[in-house]
Amino acid sequence: MKTLLQPMLFCAVMLGLAPWVIYAQAENSRNRVEFGTLVAGTNGLQYKEGEEIPFTGVSVEFYPDGTKRNIRTWKKGLQNGPLIIWHEETCRKKEWGNYLNGLEDGITLKWFANGQIKSLGHFEKGKKNGLFITWHENGQWSSGLMYKEDQPTGLTMEKATNGKTLQELLYKDGKILKPPTPK
Repeated sequence: MKTLLQPMLFCAVMLGLAPWVIYAQAENSRNRVEFGTLVAGTNGLQYKEGEEIPFTGVSVEFYPDGTKRNIRTWKKGLQNGPLIIWHEETCRKKEWGNYLNGLEDGITLKWFANGQIKSLGHFEKGKKNGLFITWHENGQWSSGLMYKEDQPTGLTMEKATNGKTLQELLYKDGKILKPPTPK
């Protein structure tokens, strides 16, 4: 597990710089709108109010106090590119992910309001595919599970906030092969 974790964390750290590039682009973009001004068409695409061409650009949404809530990128009316969401109470990042043609695609990272990492996972065309890791709010590793085509596969282990193993499960094609191990 450790050999798989290291490259994914390295990628996550490297990708952690990307939101600030997107943020800078959003601040300077001529195609930047407030998210509330986009309207969903009957075809599910997003449009600027009063326009007939699906929106391409960056949308920004704000909390009532004026701090940024999220930044989304769009291409031809579909989420396409990075998504960044911030926690309201701390203004720290809550989620960073990527979309391709309206579907989650690539590495997604989530954080607790205290800044501690919550989860890391990989999506392909909207489906979980690859390693998904979760942590407890105190920083202790919580679980790790492989997915293939949105179905859990392989061995997973769940741990308590004190690091004690709660259970181990073995999956194949989304079904549990090995019953939970009592701990």
